[in-house]
Amino acid sequence: MIRLILSNPLLFHHPQVAEAVETGVPTQLSYGFVSGFCSGFALKKVGKVVGVVLGVGFMGLQTLSYSGYVDVDHDKLKKDVEGLMDLNKDGKVNSGDVGQAKDDIMEILEFGLPAGCGFGTGFLFGLRQG
Repeated sequence: MIRLILSNPLLFHHPQVAEAVETGVPTQLSYGFVSGFCSGFALKKVGKVVGVVLGVGFMGLQTLSYSGYVDVDHDKLKKDVEGLMDLNKDGKVNSGDVGQAKDDIMEILEFGLPAGCGFGTGFLFGLRQG
């Protein structure tokens, strides 16, 4: 079936199109896009689960604190969490840290892929759909 489609002169009447198909670039782009979509979709789902777990954990901690079972040092907790979230180590959590996190994640996920542009586009679509 694929040979029939590729050999159809009506679809590939420009030599440049046929040459691009023979190089494998469209396959690399589609592989990168599908990989990116699946990664973005999974990341969003995992993020939702992590959010639920952290939210339930916080509610449990607050309930135990309210009941007198534990004493929570919220100032120390806030300082520790902000230290983890300050990725660019400028002393504050802001949009620069979000950009740094995005760059770090994309560097890891695009490592060694032949078509990073297809991956990035697919990743964004997967995040939106997840």
